[in-house]
Amino acid sequence: YKVDDLQDITWTELEEIGLKVQETTGLKTLSMDLNDLGLLRAMINGSGSWYTTEDGVTPNIAENAALKEAFATFKSMYEKDLVNVHSDWAQMLEAFNTGVVWTVPQGNWITPSVVQAADQAGKWAVVPWPKQEVEGATHSSNLGGSSFYVINKEGSEAAADFLAKTFGSNVEFYGDLITEMGALGTYLPALESDAYDTEVEFFGGQTIYKDFAEWSAEIPSLNYGIHTYAIEDIMVAALQQYLAGGDIDQIFQDAQTQAENQLNN
Repeated sequence: YKVDDLQDITWTELEEIGLKVQETTGLKTLSMDLNDLGLLRAMINGSGSWYTTEDGVTPNIAENAALKEAFATFKSMYEKDLVNVHSDWAQMLEAFNTGVVWTVPQGNWITPSVVQAADQAGKWAVVPWPKQEVEGATHSSNLGGSSFYVINKEGSEAAADFLAKTFGSNVEFYGDLITEMGALGTYLPALESDAYDTEVEFFGGQTIYKDFAEWSAEIPSLNYGIHTYAIEDIMVAALQQYLAGGDIDQIFQDAQTQAENQLNN
């Protein structure tokens, strides 16, 4: 396979490729912690779906087609031994730094961890996010980030002034963040910085930051609400039941009821 074969594919196509890669090389496709459903959240985010409805409060599980597809996709890959299971951050890094898996379906923030394996320079590429097969699915998604908050207490004006003059207005600063740390921000004028045209040698000269910026603009906008991890605790148990052979419709209905009861108390 070549990089072009991984452009704009679906998760089903990734699985098909993964089977052939495994048959030839023995490599698994990806690594995941079964107690952290970040991968599945990113799958559904790319389809404009979430654990809750647009209000960010009402649980959206029982009839969530994207979430059901994400569960089915993962179970299929898991049962075909395409998934390496890790239990902590170090094990995840080890999986792709030492050649246990050949994909890293994460946010762009994982880039510094990928490039730390200097012996793999030139062997990696960044490609669009695989999309689901539900209506509205895209090749872009979100898997977290970082934010700054100014607390209303003594010193807040100085803190706000600092943020305004750096993250809030300084294009050159954003350029330094990209070239020195590989960190992308959300300040739109920074997109015009020459830093986005940087050819990254580790990735064969690919302008990965320009690609990340273009894909970021296509991510479906969602109201995540404040209950993501409360619901995820429920879905972690649901995934275990599903992997053990349970009926997905019944599992999702039970999860819906549990989430409604928990969030209403």
